[in-house]
Amino acid sequence: MLAAFSVGSENAFEERQQEQPVLVQTIRTAAMPADATPLVRFVVGAAVLGTGFVRPITFFPIMTTIKSTDSSKHAVPDVPKGPHEAQLEHGIQRCQWAASSSAQVDRRYSELVEFRTLLAYQFPTMIVPPLPPKSKLENFGTFLTNESILLTQQRTLVRFLRELAVNPELVYFSAHTPHFFQLPRESFEDWISIMRSALAGFRQCNASIDAHSSRKGGLLGSESVAAFTGESTKVVRKLVGMLHSWMGGGGESPPAQQPKQQQQGRKLAGNKAACAEVLNTMEDVNYWTCEMRFLGDYREALLGAARPYLAVMEQSVETVTATKEVAAALEKYASVLGVSSANKDLAQVTLEAGRFFDVAATAMDRFQAKRKSGVYERLLFEVSYLDAAMDTIDHVLCLWRYCDELVGAQASAAFVTYTRSVSIKLRKFYQQRFLRNFKCRMQNVLQRMVEAEHHYVEEVEASMKDTAFAGTIKNPKYAEYVSGSPLEPGSHN
Repeated sequence: MLAAFSVGSENAFEERQQEQPVLVQTIRTAAMPADATPLVRFVVGAAVLGTGFVRPITFFPIMTTIKSTDSSKHAVPDVPKGPHEAQLEHGIQRCQWAASSSAQVDRRYSELVEFRTLLAYQFPTMIVPPLPPKSKLENFGTFLTNESILLTQQRTLVRFLRELAVNPELVYFSAHTPHFFQLPRESFEDWISIMRSALAGFRQCNASIDAHSSRKGGLLGSESVAAFTGESTKVVRKLVGMLHSWMGGGGESPPAQQPKQQQQGRKLAGNKAACAEVLNTMEDVNYWTCEMRFLGDYREALLGAARPYLAVMEQSVETVTATKEVAAALEKYASVLGVSSANKDLAQVTLEAGRFFDVAATAMDRFQAKRKSGVYERLLFEVSYLDAAMDTIDHVLCLWRYCDELVGAQASAAFVTYTRSVSIKLRKFYQQRFLRNFKCRMQNVLQRMVEAEHHYVEEVEASMKDTAFAGTIKNPKYAEYVSGSPLEPGSHN
């Protein structure tokens, strides 16, 4: 049976395998800034196999406890609505959670991926926590042994929900969130068509914009961001011409004749406004281009730190296998010694030695898995968080690329205004929340890396000390060594 994890604890050594999900008190960790109080407590239970004609459908039980249904202390997010979304209902409103505040629901991993994608479309002005698709988890090589893929999915859901719980926009102001986490399975089966219809609407409205993306594979993509440098230059050049056309007083009908001095004054004012718009656009595109490059470099460095850690754990698996082989060989040797009554004591000690190595191998195998879930998978989650940030920034750059395709001064002006509004709000979120929180999470990762190694050594040593062989070898006679020839009187060994 897989473990039931609460999103309240980021300490891998506090996670315990249990038969059923258990609600635990949310614990603040180093990964949470002082003002990032969880608004919801999620507990993700062990995977449950449902019924299916071809193959069983897997569900994850999720216990949801809303801390407070009163969202009055939080303002409704001001998310811009673009001209391309005029006929689309954003679903951003002050939503109501059920008065019971607690519910246990069964959800598929893929359903949570869809839900997360919808949130990203709803809130383009913030970086929604990542939830990699199952195929992307496999691409990162997270499975060192025969450990079930379901356990990795479960831990990934825990990390996603932990981040979701501290964002009031996602908890209180998406019309889909309460339904997703409180509807029982029967009602959810009917409601999910509404969620998928909303997601399809967002995708359709943004299809022409998303087509300008330079990122291949989207979330957890491995492409280089070097292309953004050249692309940003092209975007700026095209926007310069476009902005001059509609900011300089152009239009379909010629302006009425006015005094020459008045015309010159308006022309000068129009040129100044056009120059200001061009400079603002150039600054915005260049800013996000630089941030994309920075995040791309950081991503590669972080992934580079995870790769050798994976190699170390692969070697640990080989060490465990070799240690078990030693244990089996010693037990076999003990059975051979036991045939002779003269070697009965030696056979018993040899058997204890074999069990000693078997206990050591079991302990190494068990705690190696904790190191994996506690550090390696956490590193990959932070890589995916950087990918989520890059995807969000890429959307803003796609909006700018799309601007130069619009025909007509009025349409261009409206879309540029929308794009700039999204960019300004995203920059505020990025600087004030994302970068600060990312620093806190990185500090937490470093602390956990050290803590994991410390606990690993302690736990393995403690397991070995409790064996019979550890007590037997304390006898001084096992420290003696006699060579084949007697020592001469007065000589020293």
